[in-house]
Amino acid sequence: MSRGAKHGSEGSAPSAIAPNLTMATNRKTTYEAFETSSVANRRTLRQEELIVAMTETLSGMLEREKITKTELARRLGKTKAFVGEILSGETNLTLRTIADVADALGYRLKLDAVKARTKKGSALRESA
Repeated sequence: MSRGAKHGSEGSAPSAIAPNLTMATNRKTTYEAFETSSVANRRTLRQEELIVAMTETLSGMLEREKITKTELARRLGKTKAFVGEILSGETNLTLRTIADVADALGYRLKLDAVKARTKKGSALRESA
């Protein structure tokens, strides 16, 4: 049976599975529950998402260019330990450091802002 095909006629009732799918979609995931539990938690989540995205981006550039941590450290005039800290996500990177690393690898980074999803009554609004 092809994707989206139904049993019976076009106007037939949904299958026995459909109510369970509907119920499951009404529940919040752990991620959504944390995200909407407080403004502080939402901000922490956004910070961690950005840290992970940046460290993955930098690591990906290193791999694509086949440059070692030692070589990157040499290009930056820093230690290999410093490069390790950058790539671990444990160091709070400045925009200047990110730009320096990208430049040392032959890249220029662009930033893209995406509007956060909002749901009526969600914790995405600031609370007093």
